[in-house]
Amino acid sequence: MKLTRGTYFSVAALAGAALMLESTLTRLLAVAQYYHFAFLVISLALLGFGASGSILTLFSPRGLKKDGFLPTQSRDKLLILSGCGFAGSLMVAYLVINWLPFDSYSIAWDRSQVINFVLYYLVLTLPFLFAGLGIGAVLSSSPGENNRVYAVNLFGSGAGIILGLLVMELAGVPGALIACAMVGISAIFGSREILSRMVLGLTYLLLTVGIISLVVTIKLNMEQEAPVGINISPYKGLPYAQKVPGAKAVLGAWNAISRIDVISGASTHVLPGLSYAYQGQLPEQLGMAFDGDALRPITLIEAENFQVADYLPEAFAFYLHPGGDTLVVDAGSGLGVLQAIRGGAGDV
Repeated sequence: MKLTRGTYFSVAALAGAALMLESTLTRLLAVAQYYHFAFLVISLALLGFGASGSILTLFSPRGLKKDGFLPTQSRDKLLILSGCGFAGSLMVAYLVINWLPFDSYSIAWDRSQVINFVLYYLVLTLPFLFAGLGIGAVLSSSPGENNRVYAVNLFGSGAGIILGLLVMELAGVPGALIACAMVGISAIFGSREILSRMVLGLTYLLLTVGIISLVVTIKLNMEQEAPVGINISPYKGLPYAQKVPGAKAVLGAWNAISRIDVISGASTHVLPGLSYAYQGQLPEQLGMAFDGDALRPITLIEAENFQVADYLPEAFAFYLHPGGDTLVVDAGSGLGVLQAIRGGAGDV
């Protein structure tokens, strides 16, 4: 029996959801831990899809036809299980990784962190396992049509990558996770002929809740009030700053490649090399964190009033060559730009 359009849709949805989740997890792990954890995502996907193939091999023989291929009814049931399992395991994984007290720094002397890391790793593998079960089930039931299945799989994967970037730009990692779950659970509609009204109604309800949640996250992100939504490592700069009495979030926003947080009242004082000869008042500074890491200063003062510039080491360059036409500075903290404008540089 030839594959239906619904089955092809299920394959595309599962492939798209899996690749969308893979790209989203690279951002999640980079923010929650550190950038080197993002490389775990490749092994997570490989382990999940590999495990799904092993499960299909070990437990499928009872449902196989004499010709060795999975029957249509078994395939459709697996597609329903895969769609529901993907969305459900994704939500469970999100809750677990935010609940687990995983601390990568103390793993060398605290053996309980090894267990936490294994749980952290395995729970993130589950969505990929369910996606692999559905796609593998279709491949196991489609003799002579695997070329079309692979084509649809690749199309869904490419669409998932693009959709993931777009959603992360609009709603950040929390919104992208919601979208992943919605795309994954939509795979069950490829087998809607065997779905009960209750299951269909519950799925539509979940999708409606997902759409509302996604709209809310987009709105918060556009207003630059988006919550992090991730349990960040306590060794990063943002959690430290938030513990300072009086610290207050000024801005919080996601885009496709970073998370930006601006904090006031976090005792941010960055004026490296300031001379002891300076007796004036220090300018007010906000702290800005990229991906939850070390805070960089935002100095709240006009360049013309930045008298501190005369007492910083960089001022020596202006004494040697005043009124220069061009100055190349490291604008990581923004102090160099203020100093260049105050020093009269032509092009900054």
